[in-house]
Amino acid sequence: MRAQTVAGWIAVGAGLALVIALLVSTIAPAVAGVAGGSSGASWPMGPGMMGFGNAGPASTAISGATEVRVQAANFGFSPREIRVPKNTAVNLTLVNPAETGVVHDLTAPALGIHIVAGAGAT
Repeated sequence: MRAQTVAGWIAVGAGLALVIALLVSTIAPAVAGVAGGSSGASWPMGPGMMGFGNAGPASTAISGATEVRVQAANFGFSPREIRVPKNTAVNLTLVNPAETGVVHDLTAPALGIHIVAGAGAT
Protein backbone atom coordinates (compact mmCIF):
# COMPACT_ATOMS: atom_id res chain seq x y z
CA MET A 1 0.00 0.00 0.00
CA ARG A 2 2.83 2.39 0.85
CA ALA A 3 4.45 1.83 -2.56
CA GLN A 4 1.17 2.74 -4.27
CA THR A 5 0.93 5.95 -2.24
CA VAL A 6 4.50 6.93 -3.13
CA ALA A 7 3.87 6.12 -6.80
CA GLY A 8 0.72 8.22 -6.72
CA TRP A 9 2.55 11.26 -5.32
CA ILE A 10 5.31 10.85 -7.90
CA ALA A 11 2.68 10.83 -10.65
CA VAL A 12 1.03 13.96 -9.21
CA GLY A 13 4.42 15.71 -9.12
CA ALA A 14 5.13 14.70 -12.72
CA GLY A 15 1.73 15.99 -13.82
CA LEU A 16 2.30 19.32 -12.10
CA ALA A 17 5.75 19.60 -13.67
CA LEU A 18 4.19 19.02 -17.10
CA VAL A 19 1.54 21.69 -16.59
CA ILE A 20 4.15 24.16 -15.38
CA ALA A 21 6.35 23.42 -18.38
CA LEU A 22 3.39 23.96 -20.72
CA LEU A 23 2.48 27.26 -19.09
CA VAL A 24 6.05 28.54 -19.15
CA SER A 25 6.71 27.44 -22.74
CA THR A 26 3.45 28.99 -23.93
CA ILE A 27 4.45 32.44 -22.75
CA ALA A 28 8.21 32.15 -23.12
CA PRO A 29 8.55 35.41 -25.13
CA ALA A 30 7.03 37.35 -22.26
CA VAL A 31 9.29 35.64 -19.74
CA ALA A 32 12.33 36.44 -21.88
CA GLY A 33 11.38 40.12 -21.82
CA VAL A 34 11.14 40.18 -18.03
CA ALA A 35 14.43 38.31 -17.68
CA GLY A 36 16.21 40.87 -19.82
CA GLY A 37 15.90 39.03 -23.13
CA SER A 38 15.98 40.81 -26.45
CA SER A 39 12.31 40.35 -27.32
CA GLY A 40 11.27 43.54 -25.56
CA ALA A 41 8.16 41.78 -24.23
CA SER A 42 7.19 42.18 -20.62
CA TRP A 43 5.02 40.28 -18.19
CA PRO A 44 4.81 42.48 -15.11
CA MET A 45 3.29 41.26 -11.87
CA GLY A 46 -0.15 42.84 -11.99
CA PRO A 47 -2.48 43.69 -9.14
CA GLY A 48 -3.58 40.60 -7.29
CA MET A 49 -0.85 38.28 -8.54
CA MET A 50 0.94 36.35 -5.84
CA GLY A 51 4.69 35.93 -5.98
CA PHE A 52 6.14 32.41 -5.94
CA GLY A 53 6.26 31.01 -2.44
CA ASN A 54 4.21 33.81 -0.89
CA ALA A 55 1.52 32.70 1.48
CA GLY A 56 -0.68 35.75 1.54
CA PRO A 57 -4.34 36.65 1.36
CA ALA A 58 -6.45 35.68 -1.62
CA SER A 59 -5.60 37.69 -4.69
CA THR A 60 -7.82 40.36 -6.19
CA ALA A 61 -9.25 39.98 -9.68
CA ILE A 62 -7.93 42.27 -12.42
CA SER A 63 -10.88 44.41 -13.52
CA GLY A 64 -11.93 43.73 -17.12
CA ALA A 65 -9.54 40.79 -17.59
CA THR A 66 -10.73 37.47 -19.01
CA GLU A 67 -11.01 34.61 -16.53
CA VAL A 68 -9.08 31.43 -17.34
CA ARG A 69 -10.32 28.51 -15.21
CA VAL A 70 -8.14 25.47 -14.65
CA GLN A 71 -9.72 22.44 -12.99
CA ALA A 72 -7.46 20.16 -10.98
CA ALA A 73 -7.88 16.41 -11.03
CA ASN A 74 -5.81 13.69 -9.51
CA PHE A 75 -2.98 13.32 -12.06
CA GLY A 76 -3.89 16.21 -14.35
CA PHE A 77 -5.47 19.55 -15.15
CA SER A 78 -8.15 20.68 -17.57
CA PRO A 79 -7.51 22.36 -19.90
CA ARG A 80 -4.14 20.75 -20.50
CA GLU A 81 -2.78 23.84 -22.26
CA ILE A 82 -3.45 27.57 -21.93
CA ARG A 83 -2.52 30.06 -24.63
CA VAL A 84 -2.64 33.76 -23.83
CA PRO A 85 -1.65 36.48 -26.31
CA LYS A 86 1.38 38.52 -25.28
CA ASN A 87 0.61 41.47 -22.97
CA THR A 88 -2.91 40.23 -22.20
CA ALA A 89 -4.16 40.36 -18.61
CA VAL A 90 -6.07 37.30 -17.37
CA ASN A 91 -7.48 36.18 -14.05
CA LEU A 92 -6.23 32.63 -13.47
CA THR A 93 -8.58 30.55 -11.30
CA LEU A 94 -7.78 27.08 -9.95
CA VAL A 95 -10.83 24.90 -9.30
CA ASN A 96 -10.23 21.84 -7.11
CA PRO A 97 -13.35 19.62 -6.90
CA ALA A 98 -14.09 18.02 -3.51
CA GLU A 99 -13.79 14.54 -5.00
CA THR A 100 -10.02 14.99 -5.52
CA GLY A 101 -9.70 14.74 -1.76
CA VAL A 102 -6.37 16.59 -1.65
CA VAL A 103 -4.85 20.06 -1.91
CA HIS A 104 -3.68 20.99 -5.42
CA ASP A 105 -1.55 23.89 -6.56
CA LEU A 106 -0.67 25.53 -9.85
CA THR A 107 2.78 27.08 -9.95
CA ALA A 108 4.73 28.93 -12.64
CA PRO A 109 7.80 30.35 -10.85
CA ALA A 110 9.02 32.28 -13.90
CA LEU A 111 5.74 34.20 -13.92
CA GLY A 112 5.44 34.67 -10.16
CA ILE A 113 2.32 32.48 -10.02
CA HIS A 114 1.50 30.15 -7.13
CA ILE A 115 -2.15 29.23 -6.60
CA VAL A 116 -3.28 26.75 -3.94
CA ALA A 117 -6.78 25.27 -3.51
CA GLY A 118 -7.92 22.67 -1.01
CA ALA A 119 -10.35 19.90 -2.00
CA GLY A 120 -13.68 21.53 -2.83
CA ALA A 121 -12.17 25.04 -3.05
CA THR A 122 -11.62 27.56 -5.84
